[in-house]
Amino acid sequence: PEAGAGSALTALVDPRWRAALTGPPGEGGSWLTAAEWLPRTQILLARERPGSTGGLTVAVKGGHNAERHNHLDVGSYWIALDGVPLVVDLGQPTYTADSFGPHRYRAWPLTSDWHNLPAPGGGTGQLPGAGRAAREVRAEATDGGALFHADLAAVYPDGAAGGLTRTVRLDRD
Repeated sequence: PEAGAGSALTALVDPRWRAALTGPPGEGGSWLTAAEWLPRTQILLARERPGSTGGLTVAVKGGHNAERHNHLDVGSYWIALDGVPLVVDLGQPTYTADSFGPHRYRAWPLTSDWHNLPAPGGGTGQLPGAGRAAREVRAEATDGGALFHADLAAVYPDGAAGGLTRTVRLDRD
């Protein structure tokens, strides 16, 4: 559960990670568990078929826009089918010194415009900062599936998003 976004996303696409079991489910367990909630980064990863890369796998991110190596991507989600990515984040650019400086969000891959996120108000993107965070984040995992729900309004300029929420659900039934 201490893993970050990079580890969670690697689990979706790297066959070596998919094949590796790091311990019994529920004890830091496998990336092949039914669902894993990473509270520090607010990432939920859930599988349609626990113990297998078969079927659907979803991951979704809450968090805030001041995390280490951050993109403006609160609310992004990823979907894989039978271990093959279908809905993805474009990924990271080639990092340079500018990637970590005051103008980092001039690089298009780091902005919310280039993630699978809403653009309220005709194209308003997310803003940086720890206060630009998902609110009322809820992650649930049951035998029947998993659910992630978050209010994203605070990551956008004040008043731009109203009551914008993101809900991602995996239904195993």
